[in-house]
Amino acid sequence: MKRLVIAGLLCWQLALCGCAAVMSVAATHSAAISAAAEAASLLAVGAITVIGVADIAGRQAKHEPDTLGAFLQENQAAVRSLVEDAMKNQREGQVLAGLQVQMAIARAYASFGKSLDVKTNALAEAERTYFAELGLAIAGLGGGSSQEIKTAGDRARMIADKLRPPGDAPQLRSYGPIFLFPFLPFQSINVRGRFPTEYPNGAIPQLTINGKSYKAHSYDAQSLVFSVPTVDLDAMEPGAIVWRKGELTIPWNRPSFDSLARAGFEDFVVIGVLPHAFGRATIEHRTSTVRREGRVRNSEDFPVDSNSAGMEETRCLNLSPQEVSDGWKITAGSGTLVSTARMEDLGLQSENDRSICWRVRAIHNPADGTAAHGANEGGKAAWRISATLWRDVNDARVASETFDLAWGSRRFFAYPAGSWKLRYAKFGGSPTEVETTDVAQPLVRVNSDGRGVTVGTYPF
Repeated sequence: MKRLVIAGLLCWQLALCGCAAVMSVAATHSAAISAAAEAASLLAVGAITVIGVADIAGRQAKHEPDTLGAFLQENQAAVRSLVEDAMKNQREGQVLAGLQVQMAIARAYASFGKSLDVKTNALAEAERTYFAELGLAIAGLGGGSSQEIKTAGDRARMIADKLRPPGDAPQLRSYGPIFLFPFLPFQSINVRGRFPTEYPNGAIPQLTINGKSYKAHSYDAQSLVFSVPTVDLDAMEPGAIVWRKGELTIPWNRPSFDSLARAGFEDFVVIGVLPHAFGRATIEHRTSTVRREGRVRNSEDFPVDSNSAGMEETRCLNLSPQEVSDGWKITAGSGTLVSTARMEDLGLQSENDRSICWRVRAIHNPADGTAAHGANEGGKAAWRISATLWRDVNDARVASETFDLAWGSRRFFAYPAGSWKLRYAKFGGSPTEVETTDVAQPLVRVNSDGRGVTVGTYPF
């Protein structure tokens, strides 16, 4: 059974790699990639392979200030540094976007080779448009929100898609990432792009990782597929992302002095091995139930002069502003007259949910002049209005559920928008809180609508 499961996963992953994106990490020197490889953080669980091409560092010529070439060099270095820092600090969204910006820069070197020494204020229309759009992408790359960073990466990808290296130079379609899982014995690395239909002298494309080379076991004009033993990636039990650089050798008839060579153009892939699990999540659901409560409310005492027989008066029970603010209302038909004096009840005069008014008439005292029953020492008596109040009270309650974010999982909760909060910690790191739809993260997606919220992890 275990062999069947592994075989199924291998087939599943091969299918995934066929449609996965391709990433590039632009590193001027191998030391830069080594530093990235040591960053055991960033994406999540399993093993990830990130494919990239077109690093333009090493052999680049220096360009005069304020030229297109100087703009590309300066920003390439800045973005590379940002990507390396994001790798170390597990900001995978920023890594992904940064690699897309690096790809756009690499393609510009190949596509605008004749314009590299032109001042930016004198660029032709195509180069000027690229210059403006890439500037916006770079500005957004350091944005505060994950969505701003993702938008910057998407912008860079669209910029790169418009650029085509000259001639028949090999070209990758995208830069990843391709996610791999460490519990599989072999990893299938599928590099998609534009490649020669045939290779000279029987040569075959190769991928070199950690000093070991692997020939493509399948290749055509649109893809190169390599099989790499997981053990060779030296990341069998990663607690976070482990990055590796693989040199990609694609035989083709490159001119001796073409623009790609002058730009220092080279192909490589960056492989990231994920941990076995993304982490755990807790979702809180806020609910409330309506409870009706009531109480008796009496007006103040309205005094009656026992010597003022025949006098009529109307008095009211009025709710205070605080009572109204607290949601209290007078129950319809609940008003009563409460009297300690001999008086004639002339009945209810008016009623609403905030006030009840009653009218009474004083009655003569007995002939001997004795005060009416219940009168006080001053010959005075009193009456009042009593009523029942009601209000609806919301009793809030928060229920929570903790669950594992396994790879490929998809959990649905019938919690309407605005009633839930999700907390998750990838690789045991700091928690992230989500209360609305968030699809800007490479490895976890949260979708919320009127029906509920869905939490899913790669592969989606």
